[in-house]
Amino acid sequence: MWTPDTFFSNANSVATISMPTPTLFASVSTNGTVLMSHKLQITTRCLLKERYLECPLEIESYGYSIKDIEYHWPRGNGSVSIGSQLPGSAGYKFVEKIATKKSIKLSSGTFTLLEFIMRFDRDNLF
Repeated sequence: MWTPDTFFSNANSVATISMPTPTLFASVSTNGTVLMSHKLQITTRCLLKERYLECPLEIESYGYSIKDIEYHWPRGNGSVSIGSQLPGSAGYKFVEKIATKKSIKLSSGTFTLLEFIMRFDRDNLF
């Protein structure tokens, strides 16, 4: 089975979560669609933008262009869920999530980039 070469282009570190057991999941539906899931811990940097703190995660293919694979959020912002116990960060409160899709044109071809941003607002605390 072919699997895409997905990577997180702005990650500082990526670690597989395997405690207490491995967290790889695969299923095949009756129409032949294969779903694979793997639990990862990803560390990225957050960016300070005016009064917001934005924490982006960028997902793309390392070597396959849009001719071979096109990533998408099947339900837009609804494709990603945030736990209800998401903590704030250093005086910031979580206010929204943003899921976008971009096409990146390089000399080697056009590539899909998915971006997921968690936005925190310091003005909501006071």
